[in-house]
Amino acid sequence: MDISPNGHWLATGGSANARLWNLQNPFVDPILLGGPFTYTIYPIISSDGRWLAAQEYLNRNILLWNLHELAASPLILEANEGGISSLVFSPKGDWIASGGFDKTLLLWKTESSQVDPIRIHGLESAPERLAFSPDGQWLVATCEDGKARMWNMMDLSASPITLEGDSLWALGDISFSPDEKWLAIPSGNNSSTLLWNMQNPSSSPIVLEGEEQYISDRLAFSSDGHWLATGGPPVRLWDLQNLNAPPIILVGNESAIGMIKFSPKGDWLATGSSYSGDNKVLLWNMQHLANNPITLGGHEGAILVVDFSPDGRWLATGSFGTVRLWNLENLHEIPIVLQGLGGQIRSLFFSPDEQWLITNGDDARTRLWQLHINDLVEIACKTLGRNFTRAEWAQYFPNEEYRKTCDQWPLEPEADVTPNP
Repeated sequence: MDISPNGHWLATGGSANARLWNLQNPFVDPILLGGPFTYTIYPIISSDGRWLAAQEYLNRNILLWNLHELAASPLILEANEGGISSLVFSPKGDWIASGGFDKTLLLWKTESSQVDPIRIHGLESAPERLAFSPDGQWLVATCEDGKARMWNMMDLSASPITLEGDSLWALGDISFSPDEKWLAIPSGNNSSTLLWNMQNPSSSPIVLEGEEQYISDRLAFSSDGHWLATGGPPVRLWDLQNLNAPPIILVGNESAIGMIKFSPKGDWLATGSSYSGDNKVLLWNMQHLANNPITLGGHEGAILVVDFSPDGRWLATGSFGTVRLWNLENLHEIPIVLQGLGGQIRSLFFSPDEQWLITNGDDARTRLWQLHINDLVEIACKTLGRNFTRAEWAQYFPNEEYRKTCDQWPLEPEADVTPNP
């Protein structure tokens, strides 16, 4: 699933079609975006909010919709033979790239009506993951042969730069620092992370060594580009302004790291383990790293996904069957527990306008959680078209005086108990 940058649209996958939900009115049936599909569809939305692309696993077709012209038919892009392994938009939404199991990399200009792709050469094995640099100048692919390759989008006729390293983790994170100075990719043969200086990407990478028993493919840059956190355990925190200094070791997680995430302002770092048994999130105060982390417990399984709200006030942590909402302004408060979710939570995120928390799990259902109680009341009033009846009020609020919940609707009149003459 994916959400548009303005929070207007939510795209979810489904059997034989994608669904597009209007988050301004999510109770209306979604727009069904169909095509020549049979199996589960995976949609993505461009960062400029204009385009939606949908692919089917092991199907070579990509359908491209213009979200400004939904009445128009989608453009059908014939992509990689044997299926698509990775599909991404460029940061400005002007390019879409697909990597395939047939060892090909294809590019289309989204503004063009041409369906024939630019075929990128220089691959010796299938690209597993693709990523554009934040400015859109570079496209990076990690491949099955343990190598990464990088193309300059300003000169696609040039040969790619091969990022040499010790068996790069093809399915691991590809992360650019927000200031675009660094590219980090985890190694697959050991617990190290390789770091390339983007001022000279053809040079040998800096090797950030680890000594963990577990190999983790998780890593994250802080929003100011000061820190790089790499998985373990233990988690290591590297000062990118002084890479000669040893990393800060963050001890506490007991098994392979399943997720690492900085808060939007970089004042918190959240880490969690990917194996059941170490069912907690550790929250590190980046201003006081010498202090022990805050332990966020109560989960019933591994924590694979977390997200901070855009304003940095809330942290959502997803585990088996539940999501917990933690108030970062008062961590002594008991978290809000969202229950009734089926299986392991695989994805969760806040909408950009902070109106919704969106979750998805093993039961293949996407759930929307309203985050503002006043909005919930407004929606309930519009939906029901009345206030509580007196009987309902007595049942739910027995010690409260009967009053309006919905200002626009009248209260139920008192029953007339005057005896008949």
